[in-house]
Amino acid sequence: MIKTYFYSSELIVFCNQIISGVEYCHKNMVAHRDLKCENIILDSKFNIKIGDFGLSNTMQYEQLLKTRCGSTIYAAPEVISGKLYDGSKVDIWSCGVILYALLCGSLPFDDENIPKLYKNIKGGIYIIPSYLSDGASDLISRLLEVDPMKRISIHEIHQHHWFKISLPHSLEVSPTDTV
Repeated sequence: MIKTYFYSSELIVFCNQIISGVEYCHKNMVAHRDLKCENIILDSKFNIKIGDFGLSNTMQYEQLLKTRCGSTIYAAPEVISGKLYDGSKVDIWSCGVILYALLCGSLPFDDENIPKLYKNIKGGIYIIPSYLSDGASDLISRLLEVDPMKRISIHEIHQHHWFKISLPHSLEVSPTDTV
């Protein structure tokens, strides 16, 4: 069975703006560490702004972070496990939770039973609704990859086929922009 679902161009633009904003932070060696829907702001011209940098931290090349922070339901497995982590990789995980919320209208990890919530996050246990296209499902699964070393990079997100659906030419990333 072939899934042929179309997503509004606005949603693709919003996702692209979120990823581009996170990419800008990372290029400036800043890990947000508290990306969540509540910190994504839409201005009067329908442009995305990332807010609340209260838990952000500067990153050093190849230096890992250790502080457990951020909202649990958006936190990457390595953060809730208390392991050292790459700030950019945990931000990408949080982008996966945000994308899931935008596409599905709910969070992938949400349980009042905290031990069960932690188990689901650490195991990457969530349900991808059948109405999502194969491309959207693939991107979400690559963003919510439990192993941070296998998790998709910002560059790979920009190249993902779902991410390019209906994307206005003004937002397409040129090869010189990724250098």
